[in-house]
Order: sequence, then C-alpha cells, then structure tokens
Amino acid sequence: MRFADWPMVWLLLALPALWALELYMARRSRAIRDSFASPEMLQRLRPNASAAKKRVRAAMLWIALLLLVLTLAQFQFGRVVEEVSRRGVDIVVAMDCSASMRARDIEPSRLDKARSELSHLIQRLQGDRVAIIAFAGTAHALCPLTLDRSAALMYLEVLDTDLVPYPGTNVAAAIDKALEIFDPADKQHRVLVLISDGESLEGDLDQAIERARQANVRIYTLGVGGARGEPIPEFDDQGRPQGFKKDRSGQLVQSRLDEAGLTRMAEATGGLYRRATYGEHEIDTLYNDIQKMEQRELDSTVRVAYKDRFPWFLVPALALLILQFVLSERRDRLL
Repeated sequence: MRFADWPMVWLLLALPALWALELYMARRSRAIRDSFASPEMLQRLRPNASAAKKRVRAAMLWIALLLLVLTLAQFQFGRVVEEVSRRGVDIVVAMDCSASMRARDIEPSRLDKARSELSHLIQRLQGDRVAIIAFAGTAHALCPLTLDRSAALMYLEVLDTDLVPYPGTNVAAAIDKALEIFDPADKQHRVLVLISDGESLEGDLDQAIERARQANVRIYTLGVGGARGEPIPEFDDQGRPQGFKKDRSGQLVQSRLDEAGLTRMAEATGGLYRRATYGEHEIDTLYNDIQKMEQRELDSTVRVAYKDRFPWFLVPALALLILQFVLSERRDRLL
C-alpha cells in the first residue's frame, strides 16, 4: 500500500482536527439552545426531528471526506514488476559557435536559432543517446553520450560564440571529435547532426567526410543563415555593440550560408540537409528520418508499477455526498 501524492496525505491529519472543531461547535450550539428552551419545549417545537438521521448524515459527510482525501492522495495497492527497455541510436550534435553565428539574417541571430533547434531536438528524443560538441577553430566535447535529456539541455545555456577560444570554422575538427565520442563497439547506429552556416575555413573537410563515411556515421546537416551574405556584429566585453567585423583591408566581412557544402556532407554519408527558417523547426524532418534507422537496445531496467486503486473511492465519496445532501432529518420523510 502506498500513496502517489504524499503531500495530500497530510489532509488526513486535518480531518481529526476538523471533526474536533465540529464537535466543539455542536456542543456550544447545544448549550446556547438549551439556555433559551428546555428539551421538552424543543421537542414540542420540532416533533419530527430525528437525532439518529442527523448523526447518519454527519457520518456520511465524514466518510465522504475521508474517501476524497484517499482519492486526491492517489491510493495505490498491489504492484506489477515489468521490464522497460529503451531503443534508439547515438546522436552527436555539433554546434557551430564561430563568430559568423552572430549574424542576424535569421532573427534574433543564427546562434539563437541554432540553440532553439537543438533544444527542440533534445526534447523530442525517444530513447536515443545524445552528445553535444561546440566547435569554431577547434572542437570541444561539452556533453558525453547520455540518455538524460535534462542534463543535455543544461549545456544549451553555455553555447555562445566566445565558448571556443580558437576563432574560425573547422567543420573537419567537429567531425573528427564526433568520431571519438561514438561507441567503438557499435558501428551501426551512429548519427552526427551538424548545425552550422556551413562556412568551413580550416581543416581538410573532404578527408573528414570520408572518415565519417568509413565509420558508418550518417551526417545530417541543418543550415542556419542566408545565402546573400550578412555582416557579423561585434561586441565589447560588456556586450555592447561595436559595429561589424572587417577584414584587414577595412571591408565588411560578409558571412553566407554554404548550402552546397552542407548538402554534400549529408549526401556523401546517407543523411539529409535542411535549411532552418524563422518560426519553423526543420530539425523535425531530420529527426523523423533518423528514426527510420535500425535501432538498438540502449538500456533495459526493471520497473515496479503500482496499481492505482483511488478510483474505487471516488464514486462512493460522490454518492455519499449526494445522499447526505438529499437525506431528510425528519422522522416522517426519507428525502
């Protein structure tokens, strides 16, 4: 026997206090009544009053309250032992944290949109393990492969363009870091989700894609940004705008979405490419395709499930309340 909602059990302690209060008020009322009229006079004034039926009505009320408290506390009795298994794939998410992700050709910024998509993906996971990589000029693993979605979501708060100390955009390093994270014993259930504007400025990307293909890693890419080019905002240490990034000749640096490169990565490894748009979650399309992959059992636990018995108390409680309301206290009448 147990209760699923223990705070409600404290209401059981309130019932005796309320009952004692009701007895006190009834005794006080009887004393006041007796000071105005004798028992014989009261009997003549109310010849059909039934003390027994009054006590029955009070008992109905208190029993109904007790049953309602047991219902609210979700009384459970009996249990079933069942095995629960989780099936899924290993998903490593590589998040571009380079300076170009500050561009605002998608509101409020490329990075904010990327964080929103990643949050949506993590919340949709159904038994899949997830890991998070942040990359710019190099790549760092923030979160190892885990089934704990809440733990993975905590890392979203630290994803920013100043997280990786090395400037640049090295997609090849992100791919290689993902290959280090995957379980070497399982080469059948591996996915890399790359969220970036696609501008790969360092590393040998072609060789990294080939290493991923040989390791049986599918790369799904989500492009964030526009193809026309967008200046990159700069900020001081207090976060105040300081104009836009310029090259050595003083010209504004224009960052463009490299859809061709992101598409090539996905197609070479059997994945998909989608471009993120304002107000939509294109990550859903990628995850729906990931779910079509063969999945393996990632975790198996034995769970004790308790049987809910509180519905048994609700109907009697309501019936007693209705009867208590309609039952008459007169001897010559039932209702």
